[in-house]
Amino acid sequence: MPNIDQIKYYVETASCLSFRKAAEHLYITQPTLSRQMRNLEEEYNLQLFLRSKKGLKLTPAGTVLYEEFKKLLTQYQESVGKAKQAGEGYSDALYIGLVSGMFIDELIAESIRYFQKTHPNIRLSFSRCPIQELMAEMQLEKLDAIIAFDHQLQGWQDRQRVESIPCRPAWLIPKCNPLSQKEKIYFKDMASQELLLTSEPGYQPGRDYIIECCKKYGGFYPNIFYVRNIENILMWLNISDKCAFLNSRIPITDQVKQFPVEEFIQQDSYIECAWTPQNKKYSLSLFLDYLSKIKAES
Repeated sequence: MPNIDQIKYYVETASCLSFRKAAEHLYITQPTLSRQMRNLEEEYNLQLFLRSKKGLKLTPAGTVLYEEFKKLLTQYQESVGKAKQAGEGYSDALYIGLVSGMFIDELIAESIRYFQKTHPNIRLSFSRCPIQELMAEMQLEKLDAIIAFDHQLQGWQDRQRVESIPCRPAWLIPKCNPLSQKEKIYFKDMASQELLLTSEPGYQPGRDYIIECCKKYGGFYPNIFYVRNIENILMWLNISDKCAFLNSRIPITDQVKQFPVEEFIQQDSYIECAWTPQNKKYSLSLFLDYLSKIKAES
């Protein structure tokens, strides 16, 4: 049986149809290459080349062997590549979308840090956009997964989701607002307050939910002060007496006081991860496995 060097020599010679050019490409002498090809012909008892002063031509047998050896060489190179990759560790890139206003919870951040530590060859890339843009990016396979709140992912039946972190809703009251001096805050207390809401299209389900809660639990339609995004809501909380209804895990400054929602204290929302079932990346399955462990431990 020929060794891998003989296979390489034959494929290169058959490709160039010139001992001189093939020898130059292989960095060996022309006599050495010619001898190797003679040995190959003798081993198989086949004439592989037609030799003339004009150069080389492949015989029918030589043509068949050329095509088969090319396949063998490609398979060999792929096998070596896979073996090297296994020895060096699996490598890949994951593209994760974070919905605008999503703040990386410490538990998620800890998981991501540990994931990167245990899989240094998997590069994580994050981008932040409104939910509608993220879903479009995932449809175009530019994102591998999206991390968002559960109400933002409702209705996406062609997505798989994994619940990770429970997020209870909370009232955020600036300390300059007299309401901040109360021990408890109820929906009815907000009837005379300006309520900060984002106008981003992707937050429509969240806006509808807050308005319905005000009507159901407080008996009023809220006096809404619209801002561009959640980052702006946090800014207004620090510079005005306007209030907000957000999840309890969003970081706030010492200028703002947080109150649990008394009417449905046990009702949680969740940070979830969505991805397309068609995405078969092994690195994604590893990442989702870590997120599922957060859920189990939270």
